[in-house]
Parts: sequence; structure tokens; C-alpha cells
Amino acid sequence: MRAVNLISHAVPFLRVQDTVRQALQLMTDFHITHLPVVQDDKYLGLVEENALLDIADEDTPLGETGLAWNRAAIGEEEHFLAVLRLWKKTRLSVIPVINRDIELQGVITATELLLALDEYTAAEEPGGLIVLSIEPRNFSLSEIGRLAESNDATIVHVATQKDPTTGMLSVSIKLNRNDIQDILATFQRYEYTIETYFGDNLSEDDLRSNYAHLMNYLNI
Repeated sequence: MRAVNLISHAVPFLRVQDTVRQALQLMTDFHITHLPVVQDDKYLGLVEENALLDIADEDTPLGETGLAWNRAAIGEEEHFLAVLRLWKKTRLSVIPVINRDIELQGVITATELLLALDEYTAAEEPGGLIVLSIEPRNFSLSEIGRLAESNDATIVHVATQKDPTTGMLSVSIKLNRNDIQDILATFQRYEYTIETYFGDNLSEDDLRSNYAHLMNYLNI
């Protein structure tokens, strides 16, 4: 999934001759706080709502405001995860997408990013979730996949996160089955530590306990 595939074609861009008033109105209309500015199709940077609000004369052209624009952007061929990393670092309301000639191709909004994340993580796919705690040197995706397949299950998504406090690796695996009791038993038999899990055939106490564990996991 490339950055160019995530572009929202509804969000407009600005030109240096556009005024502060026009920029602020577009930001209000599209519920965003940043917009890209171009000159002769070349990307110049992002203008920010807070900076524009400090301009006394709203009829001032953007090119005459003297503002230092944010040059953040992502290449059109970059992977979705690169876009996600840039957004996490900058928390911009839009991510500009440019080509090799620094020409603006469009922007990616938070909505497109969340939809892509949902697709990438298979969040809406039916199936159980198991979170394992593993020492990094013992992590073997092939073995985890083999153990799942031994129970007629397929892993549809894997995500890892290292706990900076313990150094342990949390490995989240999304499966194509909701009934995961036999898979859990297999992991336990092979001495895997199970942080939490979600699936069918769980008691109310199990669900409550697992929900609490998952909330703790997400706050790492």
C-alpha cells in the first residue's frame, strides 16, 4: 500500500497568491488545521491555522506573510507504514504527498490513514486475537505460524511491540478463527506466555480480565 493510493482528492491546496482569509475558511470547511501551499505546482510547505490566526490583515496573500512553512511531506512511492511513522512524529492534520520533482500530488488525511490502518491490521476481519510475551531472542514467526496451523488456523496479521521497561516483546497475532481454545492450549504446552486473548467460548470473568490486560498492553 503506497502513499499515493491513500490520497484524499477532496482536500484542496493553496497557492501563494491566496489570502489568509481563504486559507482559514478552507481549514474550517474541511475540519483540518494544515493545508499545503504550492507555486507553479511545486510544493512549498504546509501553512498552519494557529500561525494564520496571528496575522492581523486576513487579506494578506500567503506569499507575503513571512511565515516559515512546515516542509514535512512523504514521497508518493513510500509505504503506508512510512506515512504512519511521519504522522506519529508530526501529528499533522494532513500529510502532503509529493513526487520526485517536489510536485504536490495531494494530501492524506487522518481519516484515510485510519482506514488504511484498519485494512492493514485486518481489524474488521472475523477471528480471535492472542497476545504473546516473548523474549526477543526467542521470537520465531515460523514456529508461531506452525503452531497455529497445527490447529487448522491461519495467522492473518502479526504486530510486535517491545516493552522498554522489561525488554520483552509483545506479539499480537490475529487468527482466522474465533474459537481459539485449542490454539491457546498449544501455545501454553510449548511454554509461551499469553498476555491476553479474545475469541469465542470465554466466560464473563475471562472477558473482563482480558479486557483489563489489553488496556494495559495498549498503554505500554
